[in-house]
Amino acid sequence: MQRTPPDQVAVCWSITDCARAIAALPAGGALPRRTVLVPTERVAHALRREAVRAWRGAALAGTRFVPALAAAVAVLRVAEIDFEPGEEALRGARLLTLFTQGLVLRHFPLRLLRERPGWDEAFARTIADLESAELRPEDLARAGTDGRGADVAAIWEALDDAAGRSWTTARIYRAAALALESQPDAWPFDGATLAVVGGVTAAQARFLRAVPRLTLGLLAARPRRERDLERAALLLGPAAARALGEATAPLAAGGERDLLASYLFEPPHVLADRARPRTSGPDGSVDLEQHAGLEEEIEATAAWVARCVGEGMALEDIAVLVPALDPLAGLVAERLARLPWADATLPVHVAGGVPLAASAAGARALAVVRGLRAHLAGEALAALLPALRTVGERAHLAHGAAMDLVWALGTA
Repeated sequence: MQRTPPDQVAVCWSITDCARAIAALPAGGALPRRTVLVPTERVAHALRREAVRAWRGAALAGTRFVPALAAAVAVLRVAEIDFEPGEEALRGARLLTLFTQGLVLRHFPLRLLRERPGWDEAFARTIADLESAELRPEDLARAGTDGRGADVAAIWEALDDAAGRSWTTARIYRAAALALESQPDAWPFDGATLAVVGGVTAAQARFLRAVPRLTLGLLAARPRRERDLERAALLLGPAAARALGEATAPLAAGGERDLLASYLFEPPHVLADRARPRTSGPDGSVDLEQHAGLEEEIEATAAWVARCVGEGMALEDIAVLVPALDPLAGLVAERLARLPWADATLPVHVAGGVPLAASAAGARALAVVRGLRAHLAGEALAALLPALRTVGERAHLAHGAAMDLVWALGTA
């Protein structure tokens, strides 16, 4: 594996540091040209906004923000490599089809893979993890794995043959890295490039290392762990690990919020330092509340959001963090959507999405799937009937009425 170190490394502790790194990119000539690689469009929007807020709006002239995957796709188009993205959405269906064909496996019985649900998801996740680690089926064969590894390699090869020119994200990153390593002119963007990097896979890291005139904008985090530095050295090079290891988190002491941001994730010996700044009392920037149950917590969250909106805070500056998406995120989003908002519902975005089954339509669809999977057994059919629309005055059956109807019909 070729390990080309980045030209420069910038450690970013905040979005403001990333905006400074953009402004520091070299951009000579009458028309400046810079490229910023971002994980998602949301990150690009946040960077543009912060650049304007920090009085560095001039740095946006001539600066293009490109998602890293879109940049990899552009490289392959320049290299005239024929492919189509989006294989992740098709992989489960391809696996189910492969399990019905005459695969020759050493460890897994094909009957088990066909009849027991979940094996398609398990193999899809396993192969996706291996691809992200920049491995291929032939790598498993060379490693001399046991029967299970050999079966994974065989299924993986058959999956690639069935996919043809349809590629996953990890395969796109790997192919783009190989293209840039052999012909750097395939990079389609002029000027210097800044890559905003948090957690990356091996395939993504190899692609970034192959980008010419690259500055790595590493998003630093606390607490700093040795394994994180070792991983950074393996994926992004020793310069990146050294920069992360030597970087010192900014410590502010302007108020309670600054103290919390500065010391929340510091190691114990830093927290125990008697000379470090401490709070002089509540200043309104941090509130700690304790509630008796989930319902009170959700109501308090809605009241806090309403107060922030009433004080003129922009919606994109308000964030609600929950310990788990399911079911908390859906409950909070539904409560916030009921807040009054200009003759409409309050716009709420849930990062990561809400499970379809959390909605009424999704719950009905799930009832149908469960009923069919159970071959319309009595209990499953009773759960399915309330999802169906009836003829007459009653729109839907209640669960109790559905139970009475099912058992009155008898069993087959």
